[in-house]
Amino acid sequence: MTTVHQLVRSDPPDPIRPESTMAMVETSGDSGAPMAAVLRLGAVFGFLSVGMGLAPALATAWSAVFALDGGSVANIHNLKDLGLIAAMVAGPVVLRRYGPERAMRGAVVTALAGCAAAFACRSYVGVLAAVFLHGAAFSLGSSAAVLALFRLPPEFRRLAALTATFGLAGILAPAAVGMLMRTPDAYSLVYAGYAVPLGALYIWLCAVRRSVGGGQSETAAGRVDHGSGGMGRVAVVRVIRIWAPELVVYALILGGETVVVSWVTAIGQWRYGYTLAHATALLSLLWAVHTAARACGDVLARSLPVPRLLVIGCVVAVLGIVGLCSGEGVLVHGGVVVFAVGIAPLNPLHQGWVLARASDDERAVLNSGLGVMAAAATTALVWLTGLAVDRDNRLPFVVAVILLAMVGSWAAVRGTGNVSPEPRRG
Repeated sequence: MTTVHQLVRSDPPDPIRPESTMAMVETSGDSGAPMAAVLRLGAVFGFLSVGMGLAPALATAWSAVFALDGGSVANIHNLKDLGLIAAMVAGPVVLRRYGPERAMRGAVVTALAGCAAAFACRSYVGVLAAVFLHGAAFSLGSSAAVLALFRLPPEFRRLAALTATFGLAGILAPAAVGMLMRTPDAYSLVYAGYAVPLGALYIWLCAVRRSVGGGQSETAAGRVDHGSGGMGRVAVVRVIRIWAPELVVYALILGGETVVVSWVTAIGQWRYGYTLAHATALLSLLWAVHTAARACGDVLARSLPVPRLLVIGCVVAVLGIVGLCSGEGVLVHGGVVVFAVGIAPLNPLHQGWVLARASDDERAVLNSGLGVMAAAATTALVWLTGLAVDRDNRLPFVVAVILLAMVGSWAAVRGTGNVSPEPRRG
């Protein structure tokens, strides 16, 4: 069985093509230091992830301020996912036309606009606008960062480590809520605080732009970026059809994770009587363990076949959900830890497994397809579980168990056969 690490290492940039080398160097921002590019991409991915983490951390506060029921709270999560979908659909075209560096700067500006919306319009509408913009910002910025990562030398393509910054953001978001909010209606202070590092990140990206010679080189990099703009519509449809099972499995993994993350503070407050600080601390615990476990994904991929890792991770995550819903204090916190250990590596393991087996021309289409499928699934699931949570606040977690059981079953069947370096063609 071929692992992610082996597959990625077997696919270096073509040294004969000058445009491939140029794109790699310009994406790194420093031709002599690809590690600096990795750090910058991690900063972009991580800081934009904070906007995604603020929505579940503030969900119960918004419910109190605006007197929202479960369905209205779910709409907040849905607007975030709709922003993600909109930017993910447009992502390949944007990346093809402007290049990853401009796309990342645009994503940061979009996130700043979301902060401004939450701060200036302190209403339910302002919240919906903020989460929509933050979903779009994360979608565009993370897509650009992932594609830029795969244009670096193979030894620097650490997708699990890059996406682990999402977990760091998940720790920071509820921690910021706990520190900055003394009353539920003070959520605008959280967004004001979030705007400060975003502004610093934008200044850093602009400084990198000046160091590589400005916009002309970025435009050139955009023209050679591998995106759907270079493929015909029929070819794009064919790629999506060939990889459809992998796209669906990715959506199920992210759906199971998102359902638990979205409602963990709700079950803490509404079922177990936790304070807002205690409930957000529970979410911070989840993300702290999640970050460490996800960062180990690259190591795990060198040890076991990816389908086997998916099966193991799903089993562990389901056991964690059972503990989380048990009602006992120790088991609740232990369940959060076990769930995070099981679920955290699955997303980057599966995504890296798919992208590493794809050709250069397919990667942007696939990366967009993975995001769109996942966002569509999570939007529907959060909305449906929002309707169910008013009946029984454990029902969303039952849905997550079903999704992970489906992923584990698929991976068990997939692991019984030989996985070729290239997907089936037809």
